[in-house]
Amino acid sequence: MPEKASRHTLGSLHVSLLVVALLLPNLPLLSSSSSPSLKPSTPPSSIPMGPLPKNLPDIHPWPLPLCDERATLRSKYNTTYSSPRLQWKTTLSDISYPVRPIIGYDDSIILVNRNDFGSFIYMLNSDGTVRWGKYLQDWFLNKASLGRQGDIYVTGWKGPSWSCPEESGLFVFDYNGALKWKYTVKWEYNTSTGRPIKGFPISTPVEGPDGHIYIKAYAFYPNGSVKWIIPYNESTSGLYETFYNRIGPDGMLYSYHDEYNDLYLCCINSSNGNIVYRKYFENYSEDYIFGFSITDNNLLIVSSARYVLCLYPNGSVKWSYEGPQSSGPWYFSDVGIRNGGDIVVLGGNDTVASLFILNPDGQLINRFVIARAPSDPSEHISTNLVAIGGENTIYYSISNHTDHNWKSPTNLTAMYPNGTVKWTLSFPNYIEAAINSNGSLIVVDYDAVYSFGHTLPAPPQNISSQEGNSFINFSWDPPSDDGGYPITSYRVYRSSGNSSFSLLSTLPAPTTFFNDTALINGENYTYYVTAINRIGESPPSVKLTTSPFRYPDPPSNLTATPGNSFIILSWNCLLYTSPSPRDLSTSRMPSSA
Repeated sequence: MPEKASRHTLGSLHVSLLVVALLLPNLPLLSSSSSPSLKPSTPPSSIPMGPLPKNLPDIHPWPLPLCDERATLRSKYNTTYSSPRLQWKTTLSDISYPVRPIIGYDDSIILVNRNDFGSFIYMLNSDGTVRWGKYLQDWFLNKASLGRQGDIYVTGWKGPSWSCPEESGLFVFDYNGALKWKYTVKWEYNTSTGRPIKGFPISTPVEGPDGHIYIKAYAFYPNGSVKWIIPYNESTSGLYETFYNRIGPDGMLYSYHDEYNDLYLCCINSSNGNIVYRKYFENYSEDYIFGFSITDNNLLIVSSARYVLCLYPNGSVKWSYEGPQSSGPWYFSDVGIRNGGDIVVLGGNDTVASLFILNPDGQLINRFVIARAPSDPSEHISTNLVAIGGENTIYYSISNHTDHNWKSPTNLTAMYPNGTVKWTLSFPNYIEAAINSNGSLIVVDYDAVYSFGHTLPAPPQNISSQEGNSFINFSWDPPSDDGGYPITSYRVYRSSGNSSFSLLSTLPAPTTFFNDTALINGENYTYYVTAINRIGESPPSVKLTTSPFRYPDPPSNLTATPGNSFIILSWNCLLYTSPSPRDLSTSRMPSSA
């Protein structure tokens, strides 16, 4: 069973915990060659990379499917935009099932996906353009992870299904997409029982603090040489399944898995591969594990269907949580850790799906109902805990599907820590997501990759002017959309005659007017204004063309000659005539009292 394959589903009269085959079982095998064929899928142009940063522990915003080696789902970057703004969308026809993306140190996006004949690996730039793509024929890859030196690790298998592979192994690519090394193992099976006796786990690789790569029963040095192997036998068979693989703050490797429907926690010394303990949880044994995270202080949080367990590093139970029994038994799925240590868990019963917030001692802080059972018993609601922002905003998705058809409408919702919904986005299909260093949410569905977050502001609007003697005083209104960040300043640009536009002035917000002086009366000047937020500069406003002028001098030597029922007025001509295009075509006299 692939890691994170399960999705909590809510039926009209029952809660069914369905398994989604993220690794798409029963894919046809086309070739028996042991060496993968590497070729690009409609190859994009490759962009040369500069030198990679070295030995920087926090260069990757989201290096693993569940964010980090402890699977907290927690980003350190804020996602404070109050409403979703689409930054870009890239369509990729090769996405057969959305897999949670990996975010690189330069906010590049790494995607792994499969079709009926092999697997694709893509790297997108932070603006959504494709940097490179690779194709591995006959190999079906699982989720990827990213090392601190920029190496991409991904496991995969060959054969009719992930549950009964013919061969599996680890592939390591550099940041430019070149295959650095691989390690593959042919599976062997007991002819009497059909159970494996030799193989390689198809689990997400995890890089330890020492820079070594750990995949449950295997450990590798960065150059591809084997550090240690835990041999396959009856007691270690769970270490060859595709369940959970975590590294705690203590550097220990923790593997929570089921062995023939029994739940085990295995603690492995990452330095030598020795099994520190292998613990069976008889009182909490259910079908299989749904979530497994490790807190900042090295407590293990596990959701095993009906229970949320908190374990000490030695495997002993600190506390367990079953949910409010007055509304029937609860079934728990995804787990995440908020900043501050509170635990976020998805759960459901016969009627509703909820987000549970537990404190580090297992006490319920809040429960927020996020979905209710559909009236049609053939329909199901599937919930997925997507991410936790740096400011503890919770992102979760809800899909409405029938049976095992997961290509169905999905809503992605952002919730404030107090349970208030910030916003909801609708997608035609099931989605997965991750958070980059700008706080943008990178979303993958069956057809495309999206980026939501802060954007450039809209242009300033309603620009108007008041002209005078050698000056133009103009004003504008703020943009209709600030892009999610406050407007910090405005830039005024000017052009006169045949000259190009140049920056005239930068004004701090909230100033929305500018007086341009020392101008030539009668000459045309064209202006536009832009708005600045933390992301950058908006498109230009509507352009305004006008000219300064002065009113003419008053006429002089006004005389009046009376006549029979009339008066003849006369005066001297103007000393100054405005060169403005405005036509002063009439003279006006004040009316007599």
